[in-house]
Amino acid sequence: MFKNIPWRQHFAFALACAILYCIPVFILLTNPAFSRIWLLYLGNGLFLIALVTHIFRFNRSVPGGATSMGMLAASVITTMMGILLSFVISWLLIVIMVPGLFHAGVAGKTLTGAPASTIGQHTHGLIFMILMSITAGNFAVGLFASLIFPFTLKLNQTKEEV
Repeated sequence: MFKNIPWRQHFAFALACAILYCIPVFILLTNPAFSRIWLLYLGNGLFLIALVTHIFRFNRSVPGGATSMGMLAASVITTMMGILLSFVISWLLIVIMVPGLFHAGVAGKTLTGAPASTIGQHTHGLIFMILMSITAGNFAVGLFASLIFPFTLKLNQTKEEV
């Protein structure tokens, strides 16, 4: 079942998705303010663009075009790998860029200007928002791309064999 999967290609695009997502996270961590949370959505959009690029390139890499289910499987695999890599890279950025994260009390960088309903732990919800953007946001855009693009790229779906 997993013999003919191009793991290197999926990993390369998953790494590209993760790096493109983490660029806005890095910018947000340099000056964390609630008014700059839109950068996380920008990261989700960049994740989506890289994933759609992967689906298009995967379709062209197979002679005669890939099957719809093959593209669906490729995009789901790349999405999951991208989410895991985004989580690891973002966590490393958080550990490096937020001083005092593991000490008692408030960390060196906190989310400023946040509403009172945010989580008031060490960073006032900064870490929670980043990690939820990785899991929920990237999963949502990955699922969107996985469901829309494989079936729109396949020109003739009537003669496709599963």
